[in-house]
Amino acid sequence: MTIQQSLKIKTNYRNLDRAQMLSALAMLRKQCQEIVKGESLLEVASPIGLLLADVAEKLELTTQERRKFLGEKLQKEVDAYLNTHVKRKLPL
Repeated sequence: MTIQQSLKIKTNYRNLDRAQMLSALAMLRKQCQEIVKGESLLEVASPIGLLLADVAEKLELTTQERRKFLGEKLQKEVDAYLNTHVKRKLPL
């Protein structure tokens, strides 16, 4: 395999990852739009920490990736918030 072929394979793989990422982020935006029921997303007050946690969830980040993305403090705050305010709909 030549270097060019190797790079092409990696590029195709990276494009697939970008497509999946874009799809996940678009799904998050659509969910946000459903929640605000027609209001402008520019004018909605939202806790940024929870929004960032939702981004991490949609991107299916590992625990280590989430901690790096959110930072230790925010991850602990999000975990505490979810444990006290949100109940799972489906059993694990």
